[in-house]
Amino acid sequence: MSVISQKKGQFRRACAFLASLVLALSLALALLSGSAAALEAEESAQSVVLPSGLELTLTEQDEPLLERLVFGGLSRDCYYLMLDGETLVCADEAESLTDLVDELAQAYITENTVSCALEDPDRLSLCYGLVLASTSTDLDLAAETLSETLVFQTEEREVREVAIPYAEVTETDDTLYEDEVIVTTEGQDGLAAQTWTSHYVNGELLGTRLEEETVLTPAVDEVTTYGTKERPEYLWPVEGRVSSEFGPRNIAVGSSNHKGMDIACPTGTDVLASKAGTVIFAGWSNGYGYLVQIEHEDGAVTYYGHNSSLLVSSGDEVEQGDVIALAGSTGRSTGPHCHFEIRIDGTPVNPRDYLE
Repeated sequence: MSVISQKKGQFRRACAFLASLVLALSLALALLSGSAAALEAEESAQSVVLPSGLELTLTEQDEPLLERLVFGGLSRDCYYLMLDGETLVCADEAESLTDLVDELAQAYITENTVSCALEDPDRLSLCYGLVLASTSTDLDLAAETLSETLVFQTEEREVREVAIPYAEVTETDDTLYEDEVIVTTEGQDGLAAQTWTSHYVNGELLGTRLEEETVLTPAVDEVTTYGTKERPEYLWPVEGRVSSEFGPRNIAVGSSNHKGMDIACPTGTDVLASKAGTVIFAGWSNGYGYLVQIEHEDGAVTYYGHNSSLLVSSGDEVEQGDVIALAGSTGRSTGPHCHFEIRIDGTPVNPRDYLE
């Protein structure tokens, strides 16, 4: 081998060694600068809220280390998106990239949307720093990739007015008879405002939950009152003082053997059916004046005499407590009153034994 050839070989080995040394020093410096850049990136990260409500973190950092070393002369400063750790697209303005993401998110935004977020926010990064000159700037292609990759979560809040059904409450009243039922308070539904939150993933409803309920109008309970008082077999036909009892008596007008009782009351007082039954007579009857007779289911008959007017006719069906006449002083009478008789098997009995 010639001396010249030997000299050339030594020169090449020296150059290679120097190149290796430079490369090693560059790597060391790059590692140090990379660590510093990472620390600086953490300190310089800032939140960017998009019109859709989506929040991205803008970080100052360069593309991966080895690419900068090898292609350092072919890089430039700009904004770029990283998807799953890979640079997707870059642009000179951050708005170009945020608008790209926001447009995808807006597809799932409605008037009731209160929040929008990425299901996995770590998959997408917005950065500013050195990127390869060959990095894609095709926003349409990037939008297509993101639309197939990103998963958006949204929450919607809606206020609904709903009826509050009224409750049915029962009470008892010992002044009412057992078969008497009265609705003392009419029930009314109330009104409430309910706040519901619905959770969506890429527009698909996953669940809805009730957050809050505010009563606008309270419901009014319906109160039904049931009587507990045992109904007597016979009612007093009128209220008043008993002016003449059943049985023998010394009077100038009327029978000395009184077949009923006289109950004093003003003319025109309502006369009530003492017991349910069928009217078998309603008209004038000598000493009784205007008289009403009612036959009852058990065969007993009640008499109501000396009325000023009659309000029923023969054949009428009446219930206990129905108004059948107006009291007066017709027939053999010395003053307005109601003559009341109870006859069982045709025989008059003392009404006091049957009245409450």
